[in-house]
Amino acid sequence: MTLRNIRGVKNIIVALLLTSMSLFHLYTGGIALLPANWQRGIHLSFLLSLVFLLKPAFSKESKVNSELKKISSFFDILLAIFGAFLPIFVAHTLDLANLNLGYIDPNAYFLGGIFILVLMEATRRVAGKGLIIVLLIFICYSYLGNLIPGFLSHRPIPTKLLIDNLVFSTRGIFGLVLGVSATYIFLFVLFGSVMQYTKLTDFIWKIAQKVSRKIPGGAAQVATLASGMMGMISGSAVGNVATTGVFTIPLMKKTGFKDYYAAGVEAAASTGGQILPPIMGATAFVISEYIGIPYIKIIFAATLPAIFYFLSISFMIYNESLKLGLGTLEEIDNTKSETYSKIVKDGWHLLIPIVIMVGMLIKGFSPVYSAIWGILTALIVGNLRKHTRMKWFEFFEMLQKGAGNALSVGVCCAAIGIVIGITSQTSLGIVFSSYIVDIAHQNLLLLLILAMVASIILGLGLPTVAVYIVGATIIVPALVDMIEFPLSAHLFIFYYGVIGAVTPPVALASLTASGIAHADFSKTGWAGMRLAVVGFIVPFFFIYYPSIMIIYAESFWSILYAVAIISFSVIALTGAFEGYLFYPLSYFLRIILLFCSFLLLIKSIFIQLAIGSIIIGIIIYLFLSAKRKSIKTN
Repeated sequence: MTLRNIRGVKNIIVALLLTSMSLFHLYTGGIALLPANWQRGIHLSFLLSLVFLLKPAFSKESKVNSELKKISSFFDILLAIFGAFLPIFVAHTLDLANLNLGYIDPNAYFLGGIFILVLMEATRRVAGKGLIIVLLIFICYSYLGNLIPGFLSHRPIPTKLLIDNLVFSTRGIFGLVLGVSATYIFLFVLFGSVMQYTKLTDFIWKIAQKVSRKIPGGAAQVATLASGMMGMISGSAVGNVATTGVFTIPLMKKTGFKDYYAAGVEAAASTGGQILPPIMGATAFVISEYIGIPYIKIIFAATLPAIFYFLSISFMIYNESLKLGLGTLEEIDNTKSETYSKIVKDGWHLLIPIVIMVGMLIKGFSPVYSAIWGILTALIVGNLRKHTRMKWFEFFEMLQKGAGNALSVGVCCAAIGIVIGITSQTSLGIVFSSYIVDIAHQNLLLLLILAMVASIILGLGLPTVAVYIVGATIIVPALVDMIEFPLSAHLFIFYYGVIGAVTPPVALASLTASGIAHADFSKTGWAGMRLAVVGFIVPFFFIYYPSIMIIYAESFWSILYAVAIISFSVIALTGAFEGYLFYPLSYFLRIILLFCSFLLLIKSIFIQLAIGSIIIGIIIYLFLSAKRKSIKTN
């Protein structure tokens, strides 16, 4: 059989596996959920086999000879077979262990070790070297930690005991996080694919273009909304930049934005998609399961901060457009656009599935049940009208794309089980947290700064879900004793982990965007960080002003007060970093605004009223200055 024939057969197998994976999750989610070990085992079996078939060891651009690539393609097929078999073997072994009072056949440990290696290779292919380095560090720590002097030392862990904990228990790879991936995450990622094929994404894009058509820099505003919406579903800031950036970045450059600024907008918006409800890059479900708070409460708590994040980006783009004197989309593209009434008339029905799904979540139905009904409703509603009706082959494409989009997140969820298993086995989380608390000496601000730095470092090279889980396992225990609400601590480390994607010197989201824009990476990195600057201060409001999370508000007025404080802080911060607030800002005013944005964190009503008055005065002064300049120009 020739290599071309092998590829043809492989494509058919991949299509069948992707389709089967989506149908499997629809069946188990809507009709009969399997026992936990089998649900997770079959889910991981699909993930691993598909990763090895879809993501070869060497990319097309790799400078290796064709003979080596041929050998690697056969090796990929062998790994795909192992990837399909080993999770099923583990699920079966867990069943036997339950029947035999925990006894596991000694021969199973060899396959358990191979299973870990196969999973790590799959992780390398979907997440790159960053997560693999983290996994190797933890594995080395499990073996060599007894040789480390000081607080990080732990008792020796034999290989058999390590494999038993990581593979043949629900404390490691087959633990809670893989369970969330096998239920909630997959179905919501599939729901995103359904929304795309039923034209909801087109509907959102048209509305965004219409709203932004007459606004200076409207192309960047459209890019912010579109990238945020797609990033929410994708679960990867880098993956979303690669997907949406090819459309949004050229459009922004066409309207007059510098290449590095256009790339920075895309990176900041795609990163923000990870904190945007209701999906939050699939992490919302993990947070819910991890701390036992209903999913709908997580969504309510995260909504206002996410809105402020995107409003700040939009506000900075608006001021950048005024500063550069950029035109609108309407001036660049003078073709007549569709009216609001026509856009709404053609697409209003596509919002019904979202309304139903969110309504069910609010009513207390499980995320799995809500997602199933959202998918079914979307398929029914989308096919009621001719222009949104799917062709039969598009239905199968939709199932395949949904499964394909879930691969990287799913594999990372499984791999991060290694970190969780080793952390619990060595008590690293408790020890590390105690050490941070000792350094801070009960100083909450210092403790938060240390946690912030640690979370950002984690976020420099890890996928969103992985960042949160590692942070929740190691860093959060240090915070919970000094913070009133545990969710505040979890959202704190989650936000800073996400922001790592646009934080130099690594800034993987900015790196990807700069490649698409053909821009200087350093300039792109700082532009993306500047646009995402509100993401660096909002987490402190989770701690000092928990009313911003709504669910912990003492009253409606406490929410309004928190919103007012954060609004002033956002305006001051964006003005200071953009250097423009309706009017060019002197360095003196920028320093004052920057100082004011941090002073607002001090919980003193007199200080906050004084600072708020200063900011309002500056805004009025700048607005009137801009008006006078406009009158003189005219």
